[in-house]
Amino acid sequence: MDVLGKIRKTNLKNALFSLIYVLIFNVPLVLFIYALFTQSIEASMIFVIIIFGLIAIPIDINFYNMVKLVIYPEKSDIFKKYGSVEKIQEILNEINNTKIYEDKHLILSENYICDTKDLEKIVKCVDVLGVHKLVHKTNFVIDYYKIIIIDKYGHETSYVYKPSEEKLCNQLLALIGAKCKNAELGYTKDEWDHINNNKIDLPETNSNSSYDYK
Repeated sequence: MDVLGKIRKTNLKNALFSLIYVLIFNVPLVLFIYALFTQSIEASMIFVIIIFGLIAIPIDINFYNMVKLVIYPEKSDIFKKYGSVEKIQEILNEINNTKIYEDKHLILSENYICDTKDLEKIVKCVDVLGVHKLVHKTNFVIDYYKIIIIDKYGHETSYVYKPSEEKLCNQLLALIGAKCKNAELGYTKDEWDHINNNKIDLPETNSNSSYDYK
């Protein structure tokens, strides 16, 4: 499958997942509105309609944007960051030829971090501004570890590891830290200050052909 096909497939999965929330909030909203116009209902129900409506609006907008990306995958953020379809393919070839670490979640190469399933999550190492590990616990028992990577556009990518993979998680953090020279490591105020002081806006259009993706 080509680059656009892979991105379209991922966007389709995201859109279908988002559709669940669209149905959860819009079906009751429609029923409430129908009841409002067909029979007498209590004033408290109008308040419920407003609440559901306010929640549904951003969910619907997000779903609409996801559907657009299924139809037009070339408008995905990855192309605004790193260029044309051809350049993304070149980046993927470079990642495969220079990988230094790989597990079921991600690939770390000389210059990039790449999700094994989602091409939208390719991150250039020099673009990474923050990396940290979070520990999730329930009743004081560790459920999982999460590695979070934040790039210069403020985009966040996360990877979840089992409690038994703590050593692997720490080793991966060290590897990513060694490759991402512009990153502040650790969940600290210094990390967030570094991110906020150095992040930039995502380009409105695809990067031009002169982009230095090496």
